[in-house]
Amino acid sequence: MRAKVFLWILTRKEEFYADPAGLWQAFVKEMSITEEQAVQLRSGIQALEDIKKADALLQSQILDSKEFIASLQKEIQDKMNAMASVLTPMQLARFCIWVDENNWCMQMLNSLWSTTEPTVSDKRAL
Repeated sequence: MRAKVFLWILTRKEEFYADPAGLWQAFVKEMSITEEQAVQLRSGIQALEDIKKADALLQSQILDSKEFIASLQKEIQDKMNAMASVLTPMQLARFCIWVDENNWCMQMLNSLWSTTEPTVSDKRAL
């Protein structure tokens, strides 16, 4: 609760601090805050504003990234569906097994995707 009140105080407009009958002045008087302490407390306002701006930018970038990733996933899925539509279900199943059982194919895919996914034979060894 104390942190919330302190953050609330630090997010007020300049008029809040200038009002002689306001909460800030009452706080300063009640806590016996020196002028130097008041200046130091209020210096945190800019840092807090910078943090809020950085947070808003980060939230925006995260949202943009999520949308970009979703569009890439949809595009990949659409291409996979188009390719799969050419093959019969049995051919698709055989293709999946063929890719998984051929180490050179898995190594090529892993290098393309920069991962080291275990193959079916690796999984069987577990």
